[in-house]
Amino acid sequence: MVGIWAIYDKGEFGSLRNIMLDPVYFIIAVGTLVVVVSTFGCIGTLRENIWLLTVFCCLLVALFMLEVGCGVYTFVRLNDVKSTATKWVKKAIVIYDDDLNLKNLIDYIQKEYKCCGGASYSDWEVNKYFNCSYTIPSGCGVPTSCCLRKTDVMCGYKSRIYGVTYAKHTINTSGCVDNLTLIMQQDFYIIGLIVFGIGLLEIVSILLAANVTNHVIKVRNNLTRQRNIQEQMTQFPSGFGEAL
Repeated sequence: MVGIWAIYDKGEFGSLRNIMLDPVYFIIAVGTLVVVVSTFGCIGTLRENIWLLTVFCCLLVALFMLEVGCGVYTFVRLNDVKSTATKWVKKAIVIYDDDLNLKNLIDYIQKEYKCCGGASYSDWEVNKYFNCSYTIPSGCGVPTSCCLRKTDVMCGYKSRIYGVTYAKHTINTSGCVDNLTLIMQQDFYIIGLIVFGIGLLEIVSILLAANVTNHVIKVRNNLTRQRNIQEQMTQFPSGFGEAL
């Protein structure tokens, strides 16, 4: 609902080219996945449907394995992940002024983590409004969210003309990818505990679903066995028991 509201508030769906860069679509995708998985689990438990519970277990196992795989890959190939993130940020910078949700996300990250651009503040050269070839006031500059003093809305203008020596007095020059990586490394144990807690909940959910599935199978097998016994008893003649 949050993602749908954000698209409605923005007033447009955007082009297909920008879908992978728009955070709203990511929120919608995650929310849809959670609803689908939860629906299988809830209905399967209430209706004691073995097929739905099996699908629920399989989806949880797949999500758990995907999370573990992503975590291991990030730890082993950190440089590749950083390179991919930097490329994503540069693509996002290109359409910075065309997507309100993306603009707000980039501004929030740059303000919150005191950074500018992906690899460095020079990444803003790829944006047509901050390109040094433009003679407009914002040309060869950066957004206000990069500024050291947020109250000066024009501090980012022309800030890249004289190089990093001049720029570092008015704007943050370090890239957001490196800053976020450093913060994650500093808070490694906290992030690890959060990830462990999420993984533990998923494992417990898998075990509970498997237990419910086994219970339903046992109950149905018992009912089937009792029904077979009753059917066999009805096949004997009515006086057979008395004759014995």
